[in-house]
Amino acid sequence: MKHRTTSLPSSHPEHRRIAFTLVMLSVPVLFFLFSEAILRATGFGPNLSLFVTETVNGQPYLVMNPAFASRYFARVPFHPQTAPDYFLEPKPPGTFRIFCLGGSTTAGFPYGPVGAFPSFLADRVTSLFPEKSIEVINLGVTATNSFTVADIMREIGAYEPDLVIVYDGHNEFYGALGVSSRESIGQSRWITKTYLRLIHSKVFLLLRDLTAGITRLGADAASDDPGGTMMEKLARGQYVAYRSPAYNRALDIFKENLAEIAADARDSHVPLILGTQVSNLRDLPPFFSVFSDSLPSAQRLAFTLAYNAGMTSALNGRWQDALSSFRNAAALDQGRADAQFQTARCLDTLGHKEEARAWYFRARDLDRLRFRTAGDFNEAIRRQADTASVFVADMEETLGARAPAQVPGGTLILEHLHPNLRGSFLLAKEYARVMAYHGILAPSPDWARRDTIGDESLWARRGATALDERIADRRIQILTSGWPFRDQNPIVPAVADTDTLGQIAEQVTRGRWTWERAHEAALEFEAGRNDIARTEAEYRVLLHQFPLSPAMHARYGAFLAVCARVAEAKAEFQSSLRLRETALAYRGLGNCALGAGHFPEAMVDFQKSLAFTQSPQEQAGARVMLSLAFLKTGDKPACIAQLQEACRLDPSNRQARTLLQQITGR
Repeated sequence: MKHRTTSLPSSHPEHRRIAFTLVMLSVPVLFFLFSEAILRATGFGPNLSLFVTETVNGQPYLVMNPAFASRYFARVPFHPQTAPDYFLEPKPPGTFRIFCLGGSTTAGFPYGPVGAFPSFLADRVTSLFPEKSIEVINLGVTATNSFTVADIMREIGAYEPDLVIVYDGHNEFYGALGVSSRESIGQSRWITKTYLRLIHSKVFLLLRDLTAGITRLGADAASDDPGGTMMEKLARGQYVAYRSPAYNRALDIFKENLAEIAADARDSHVPLILGTQVSNLRDLPPFFSVFSDSLPSAQRLAFTLAYNAGMTSALNGRWQDALSSFRNAAALDQGRADAQFQTARCLDTLGHKEEARAWYFRARDLDRLRFRTAGDFNEAIRRQADTASVFVADMEETLGARAPAQVPGGTLILEHLHPNLRGSFLLAKEYARVMAYHGILAPSPDWARRDTIGDESLWARRGATALDERIADRRIQILTSGWPFRDQNPIVPAVADTDTLGQIAEQVTRGRWTWERAHEAALEFEAGRNDIARTEAEYRVLLHQFPLSPAMHARYGAFLAVCARVAEAKAEFQSSLRLRETALAYRGLGNCALGAGHFPEAMVDFQKSLAFTQSPQEQAGARVMLSLAFLKTGDKPACIAQLQEACRLDPSNRQARTLLQQITGR
């Protein structure tokens, strides 16, 4: 029988070529995966997670990751302060969770989180609805823009928000990833969005850092990093004409980012409130004005003559003449922001407030240094509103209504755009009004029924203290002493050695002390000069910032007890114990009970305080107080036993020795 031999198919060489190609293509993929695994195993690079876990009082909490901003900053070293707002995951039943997103205003610059509108909003809603569990979590990041908000928005849905609030728009040009920023990677939105996806790869992060390092080495130091304030580092020399291609590109990107943010909110069925942006339009001239490119030389000369004539007339108080000259100048070059602003000031001074308002807004839009949100961007925010889940809080109108000429200025804005404390208070009030109007957190009738607390009462409860205002003043002083307010490096006078609060503030503004350390020093200073009101303010602001600290509750309780505010003191000691049982809290409750004549209760609390590890001196002090409780109940032997033990533990305790001598006669 013959066996048929079979040959390999003629296509076999083709199969081998395909296999070889697949192997060659897999090599870079495998190399990438291997490199990624090695970099992750060795802990390369910062942790770019939005939140990190911290254990507080034995309980794991989530808090915003301070290194999170490294997603956006590679060329300009920057480590912005983030709010220490701790929250539980999963969300406790019955909790209403609000996330606040945005840039430096949301973060609270220049005060810090205690002076930010999320802090004022938390105070307002918890005061109106004390029975509800409400969290207001500040996720503001300085010097970032709508790319960051959209990036965060993609992630926070997993953390069960009940409301998202956004105040953003000032940094679209110069904030990280802005079209005119030194932290930009180009004017293409899809490239930037791709970058934000890839940044979570350790290999990509390594390549980014290497590229940034090589760029810094090869670039001229003066042009690559101008120094000075963060404003200068990100924006110096980056001027953008109104409605120019760069302006229109930034506006288009902003609109697309807003649409994405709103779509994420709708998809998650979470209400979203967008706030329009507020700037100082009335009391701060445009930063940068230049002639229109196509303006003939003769017309430029005529403009200069008319403008200078207007300035001379204004200096001499001839406002009508000044107005005429500035109008002529503005007509000669309609793109000059300075002529528009000076025309507005003349109209304002002459009492033509409504007409002045339009000129102020036009001057803001024509300013070629785009630190203040132009009207087109605010209009883009307004157009996102719908009747179902995306709402707008018109902050420009809200703060404008409370300012002269209906134009926001120095009464509520510190420099070019950051609100003062009263301005942030009003932002929070308007966000709360929009919540009430749309029945968010509670039905609108419930809001109306609860809204009986006056603004001044809420204002009096604000977290920020005199130290925070000094810190803010110093930061603004430094900021406005340099570019773009003045063409120089920031130079400010030294703080007097005798100005204790000023010296403490200086340590914070120079980055030498943390906010907490500074307030501890201020607390010691105010207590040392026996200023009860300011000492209490320092206790309250520390508690406001660190509500999960049992020691802080107990310390505040001890202060209240000394002030004979026993009921409030007991409440603080009990709050401390709910967080963690400590000897300090039990001893405080024992003192309150002893002072109120509740001797059996005092004995229980003092005995509980002795169960904790303490120094001999602390143990002796607690036993002296326990002996007094025994004495008041007539148990003299127990009283003597406690005093004898106190003397053994701390022979230098005079109170124990004196009481023992009085009771025993020895």
